[in-house]
Amino acid sequence: MSSNNDAIKRFTKALGSADADELGLHLAPSVEWIVEGLPTLHGRESILRYWRRLLLRYRAIRVSLNRLVIDGDTRIAEQTHMLDRGEAGSLLFANIAVYRLQDGRICHWTDHIDLSDAPPAEVALWRRLRELA
Repeated sequence: MSSNNDAIKRFTKALGSADADELGLHLAPSVEWIVEGLPTLHGRESILRYWRRLLLRYRAIRVSLNRLVIDGDTRIAEQTHMLDRGEAGSLLFANIAVYRLQDGRICHWTDHIDLSDAPPAEVALWRRLRELA
């Protein structure tokens, strides 16, 4: 069980590393990523295409892991996300991420974010980038 906890901690660190390849090490090839209200991404390569485009948009991305709840191979993570938009300022929001792991890699990932907390232009950007992935 603790190896799955460690996997999520390493993944959270990778989210803020500005290195999409590092992020990819923690994802199963057929991973599915759901963000309520946005298009679902299917497969590691699709997620990495999206993440690389996202990294071009933001000066920095930081994800803090505040709490981790265990349920078998599922981890529920309470997180804080910070997106540094440079002169446009930073976006800060709470997220509940649900990860299902298989063989130490994330095979299913759902983010529960209140998109109404984000500026509509940012949500539109995330939607476009996910559609391109």
